[in-house]
Amino acid sequence: MDSTGIYGIDGLRVLKVPLPCGGTPIVLAVGNPQGLAIDATNVYWTDSAGLGADTTVYKVAKGGGQPMPLATLPYGPGGSAISVDATSVYVLGYASGDGPCSNSVRQCQPGVVMKVPTDGGAPIALATAQATPVWIAVDAANVYWANEGPTAYGPGDSMNQAAIMSTPLAGGAVSTLVSDLAAPGSLFVQGSRLYWSARASIMSMPTSGGTPATLVQHDFIPGGMTVDARSIYLVDGSGSIDVIPLTGGTATTLAAVPMFLSDQESIAVDSTSVYWNNTDKLLRVTLE
Repeated sequence: MDSTGIYGIDGLRVLKVPLPCGGTPIVLAVGNPQGLAIDATNVYWTDSAGLGADTTVYKVAKGGGQPMPLATLPYGPGGSAISVDATSVYVLGYASGDGPCSNSVRQCQPGVVMKVPTDGGAPIALATAQATPVWIAVDAANVYWANEGPTAYGPGDSMNQAAIMSTPLAGGAVSTLVSDLAAPGSLFVQGSRLYWSARASIMSMPTSGGTPATLVQHDFIPGGMTVDARSIYLVDGSGSIDVIPLTGGTATTLAAVPMFLSDQESIAVDSTSVYWNNTDKLLRVTLE
């Protein structure tokens, strides 16, 4: 989000909801959008017809216009995993074209981490043969992602086979920052630390690696989560919108929400409010 709107995906549409007063969403694109990211001027997303199909990276001006394809990747879609910096878009894909996990026993496909110039051009593979990469984040030096593992059951699995990985933005050696984790349900970088959810816990560690710290333990697996320079914000599965200090501690409830409402998976924050989706509505609560 930015000061003019909140950007998101609604089924087959890329939308912008105007701020500060809301109103009719602006349709920026129609297709098969997967993940979405923004920079100062544009909206970026991945588009794929689904399993077995190539993935195309697009951008469009925040105010609307003709979407521009930046690159088509010969990989299956990497879900909602996409990030952007001043020069490049970073996305995940699956080398078989079959998506992350394609059969009943969840034997998962090898994944790739790709870099595409924001003005379009030849994509660059930063990492290959990754064990089900599912989340991605970037800072000024590195790209980070979470691997669920070779037989992934999604966020909340108890197999402890996930890992947090990194590689320089320009390419180079791939590093395992930490391994033997429960499958992450998100991944963010803020300052010199990484933050993620794992089962019912919110975790953090330095971007250089080290021992993860448990910031808070919940009774239920969190839904959507986001991080800013002040706090961690999440949709708690027990029925609330919560805020947690970056250093950990007691969660403060900002608003009550219906318990286990699966549609409440997206959350965003600006300097004054927290926003989240509730089925066909976008709601907000003012920060104190």
